[in-house]
Amino acid sequence: MREVDIIVREEELNSAVHLLRSTAGKIVCIDIDNTLANTNAELKRMGYCTDKYPNKKLNEDFWFGYDGQSAMVKAKPITETLSLAEYISAMQAEVVLATTRHPALSKITEDWLARYELVYPVFYVHNKLLVEADVYIEDNPAEIRALLKAGRPVFVPEWPYNADIRHKNVIHYMIGGRSL
Repeated sequence: MREVDIIVREEELNSAVHLLRSTAGKIVCIDIDNTLANTNAELKRMGYCTDKYPNKKLNEDFWFGYDGQSAMVKAKPITETLSLAEYISAMQAEVVLATTRHPALSKITEDWLARYELVYPVFYVHNKLLVEADVYIEDNPAEIRALLKAGRPVFVPEWPYNADIRHKNVIHYMIGGRSL
């Protein structure tokens, strides 16, 4: 069996193992910004605060400007999420991507995915439940809460703004070899 290279909280380990082993035949939806692509690292490098979510300066208009588009283009993949995606695909689950990016930014998004040889369908939605996936991988606290309310399990790449979310259907995983 293929290995997955992620570190989860000890109290969430059994849930993670069970969920990963049961993904065969399911749809797994992965968010892009700060879940698959480390947009936060680029924003931080530019001097923007990424510890609180949402940051009101990073509104929809921001992403159409130079800094926003530069952050999307220069973001590096989050290796732990890549590992999850590869494992889940090997387990015969269907992996799809969903983003709240405006559809007008699809060229930037698709070019980024192509650069890293990520070939998954992409949905541009403001509500990830519209994807109707069985499992989600998501960093946005508001989106996580909506998914949990709908009874969906969620893998959460751990950032300062979502580390306090506790629920039986949440599995946090560390990114970048850091712990909070």
